[in-house]
Amino acid sequence: FYSEEMSVRQDFDMIGEKFGGAGTLSVLIESRLIREWHILQNARKILACFGQEHRIEPFELMMEQMRQIKPSLQEPVRSTEVLQWMEQFQDYITSPSTYPDYQHSLVGDANSMADQIAYMNKIMQNDENQNVIPNNRQLIAQYLLLYEMSGASREDFESFFDAWEYKYAQILLRIPDVGTNLMQDISNSLEQYKQDHPLDNVNISAGGFAMFIAEIPPLIVKGQILSLLLCILLIMIICMVIFRSLIAGLLSGLPLSIAVLLVFGTMGLAGIELNFFTATLTGIMIGAGVDYTIHYLWRLREEARTSGNLEEAHIRTMTTVGKGITFNALSVVIGFIILLWSNFLPVNFFGLLITISILTC
Repeated sequence: FYSEEMSVRQDFDMIGEKFGGAGTLSVLIESRLIREWHILQNARKILACFGQEHRIEPFELMMEQMRQIKPSLQEPVRSTEVLQWMEQFQDYITSPSTYPDYQHSLVGDANSMADQIAYMNKIMQNDENQNVIPNNRQLIAQYLLLYEMSGASREDFESFFDAWEYKYAQILLRIPDVGTNLMQDISNSLEQYKQDHPLDNVNISAGGFAMFIAEIPPLIVKGQILSLLLCILLIMIICMVIFRSLIAGLLSGLPLSIAVLLVFGTMGLAGIELNFFTATLTGIMIGAGVDYTIHYLWRLREEARTSGNLEEAHIRTMTTVGKGITFNALSVVIGFIILLWSNFLPVNFFGLLITISILTC
């Protein structure tokens, strides 16, 4: 969003270089058993509210069976299998080989409960080569018990798992660059790893601001296409009704369609992303374009009725209302040209595209 000369951009790049990145993406690992437990519990409450107590017994039987399930399923986050999956996933997601199109890793750093357990194992074994997840669930449980007995508080680990219940865990990824395409590639890599390395009894999902950035662009594109088509269609229908002419309605949509194609074509050629800022320009573009169109067509109709000659009507319209439209458009363009000197790149692009669209209309 900022040029390389700006201090905020330099600070952001420094954070990415020294600390793995300012953007964050969270990978949540959740016990499937707990989710199912909550579903059954809610279903039982709903039946009780509607006076269906006789239907509650099957739900209570299933919940009782869940209480008797072995601890490895009740507390999957503490299991060797899940911790080793987390450890291997972190190596995968931070490896440059995961992103062959970029020749470097898109994830600056990854932290989770697995790092803490591996570090405990290295210290307890007094061996630098043992900075790994041990293959013994009981040993992992003893490490966590020792840490808990040492007077540690829940806040020490609350960023990584729900101490001391072990139903949920989080892998925190730090992202140096939160560009839309980059975030989509990271998201695709996560989904691919989940498919290639499935885990039983847990649900794995991703969230955070970085995922929000990855999911929004397709929605913006879809919304833009639908809104543009609907706006142009409605404007054409309104103009058909106002001028009582099919041709006038079609002509009213022509400058808008050309402006839309030219603006989005320019964005594609210049590599300008469709984001929150550039998406708003279509509303201004259509508002300005239809205003000029209706003024021109209305005066053209009046002049054509007066003179009875369409060519002469065009000349008179251009020399009267046409001048006002031109001066109005130029004054608006001059106002938006100021945005080209903005240090905030989306505003800079916004000013450029609005100028092009108004001049086209």
